[in-house]
Amino acid sequence: MSKILYKLVKNNNSKSAAYGKWYARAVSKETLTFREFIEHVISHGSVYDRGTVTGILTQMLDCLKELMLDSKKVKFGDFGTFYASIRSKGAEGLDKFNVGEHITGVCMRFLPARSEGNDSISLRRAAQFKSTAEMANAEELNAASSSNAQGGK
Repeated sequence: MSKILYKLVKNNNSKSAAYGKWYARAVSKETLTFREFIEHVISHGSVYDRGTVTGILTQMLDCLKELMLDSKKVKFGDFGTFYASIRSKGAEGLDKFNVGEHITGVCMRFLPARSEGNDSISLRRAAQFKSTAEMANAEELNAASSSNAQGGK
């Protein structure tokens, strides 16, 4: 059975109310590419071929982008909601704000739904955990850590 890897991290922020406490943080073994994700979907016995799955997911992503650029959120039922987020620098006054100068980024965000009643979506109910401290050997831990450093979380 698959398990979610975690490591324990101490809060060293002396200004935090949680200073000195230990928290679990997820560790990723790898990050799948879009193509690898499609292969994974197909491996579950999908009646759709690679081209169809690729086309559907590509169109879905294109449509998400289009809708967010039109200031719309997209809710995927009990899964969660996709929405646009803006990063910006502060302006000295309302009349000093300049879009080109002060907006520094726009990104797509995802807010998971609270899925207490939906077992097919709830990771917490289905999850089993394994501490990186429990891993059988250093090679297994290094593989998880190097993947995490290369873009996994």
